[in-house]
Amino acid sequence: MTKITANGIELEYEESGPKDGVPFLFINGFGTQLVGWPQRFWDALADKGFRVIRYDNRDVGLSQKFDGIIPDIRAVSKAVRTGGVPDVPYRLADMAADAAGLLDALGIASAHIAGASMGGMIAQLVALDHPAKARSLISIFSTTGDYSLPPSSPEAQAALTSRPASDAREAVLDHVVENRKAYASTAWPYDEQQVRKIAGAAYDRSYYPEGTLRQYAAIVVGPPRTERLRACACPRWCCTVRRIR
Repeated sequence: MTKITANGIELEYEESGPKDGVPFLFINGFGTQLVGWPQRFWDALADKGFRVIRYDNRDVGLSQKFDGIIPDIRAVSKAVRTGGVPDVPYRLADMAADAAGLLDALGIASAHIAGASMGGMIAQLVALDHPAKARSLISIFSTTGDYSLPPSSPEAQAALTSRPASDAREAVLDHVVENRKAYASTAWPYDEQQVRKIAGAAYDRSYYPEGTLRQYAAIVVGPPRTERLRACACPRWCCTVRRIR
């Protein structure tokens, strides 16, 4: 794993597969690190000849942190509802610029762009704000931010925003394993052992809950992208869409 300067900040990234392979950029979801992608999935794409790239978003993992800037989520939400100017350190558009900047820094003109959850939102904005960078858009269990979409269930919202009983390793891992059940797939068995393994790797690598407050604020202030996406020219695929607010 390596650090690189992109869009004026330091991002930690990892790539695999042949350098001359078709590039495929993966963008993580809310509060998750590049180790969150299952290794067997990563390896399978690389074995097929793709140049696969994953990275830590700003404020998570080993990428640059914005220490000490704590947004007031209630004030941010109120500003969004009343048409005010939310006080946030950055927006999803800035995170999309990070992704585009990473490709630039790696000398990659364009790539297939895939993102999960918040990463799907960021991927959408890469395709919209940096269209030359996106060969295709894959938005996985994400949202366009459209207010007419059905909201997440109260259980899923609580799972995403609640805190563990303490910052001790086992308490955090127990919290992740239990809460992820609220939004795990119902089509496949829930693999608690695998979830705990990934959560443990992330905790040992960089446990930094403060960053999730700023990422959540960026999600809250993101304007709906539905109409812009309708006009998006690149090939695109998406899974279940939910409004995350």
